[in-house]
Amino acid sequence: DEPLPEEWVLREERVQEIRAHLKTLPEREQEIIALKFGFGLTNRRIAKVLRMKESTVGSALHRAMIKLRRKMEEEKK
Repeated sequence: DEPLPEEWVLREERVQEIRAHLKTLPEREQEIIALKFGFGLTNRRIAKVLRMKESTVGSALHRAMIKLRRKMEEEKK
């Protein structure tokens, strides 16, 4: 099923909102999120690419997602 035009608009607005909040995160966190969700890499692969420990990638990703979620929740208030 094709989404309705209104759904496309809402989706695009959400994507823009997420991108704006992502830009407020430190560069390393942006990079980890991009590799994880944009390129679909595993934490192990991200660790190799960024020359980090896999556990450090997992922790950094977790912290970045918490920050992102909080920023988005604050905006709704």
